[in-house]
Amino acid sequence: MENLLQSVPLLTRTVKQAEPKVTRREKKQKKKEHVPMKQKVVREPKRVGSATPAAAETVLFNKLAFTDADTKAAKKNRMPKNPKQALAAVERKREKLSALRERDPSLAKAAEGKDAWSKAIDRAQGTVVRDDPRLLKRSLARMQKEKERGKKRWEERVEKMNYL
Repeated sequence: MENLLQSVPLLTRTVKQAEPKVTRREKKQKKKEHVPMKQKVVREPKRVGSATPAAAETVLFNKLAFTDADTKAAKKNRMPKNPKQALAAVERKREKLSALRERDPSLAKAAEGKDAWSKAIDRAQGTVVRDDPRLLKRSLARMQKEKERGKKRWEERVEKMNYL
């Protein structure tokens, strides 16, 4: 095999074939020769100041800065997790906006804009905004179906227990 490899020009052989094979014994010897001595690592004391200049600290990438007023308003206007309650809250809010639109359209438009911004801020912070009536109705129907299934299973179980 080696004679064959030597007869083939170096350029036509692959890299793996061109390298000479190293026996296990030679690998073990190399490993023993190159055992480094363990050195003690000395840590530098911590610096009091920051490593970055003060001007660089004011620049924020991939992060939105929110004021306390925004977070307090978001906590106050949080929608309930229960789809039935959330749907009722969405309906109340929609009715208030329609009443406000009849009285003062410009004020209603400002309120809608403020509401849209608060929802956008909540979504940016990672909060799930439950304000779509179609989705809330769908989840409410799903919960009702699950409730009916559970009721049916329980009745079957009670019936089996009475039968025995």
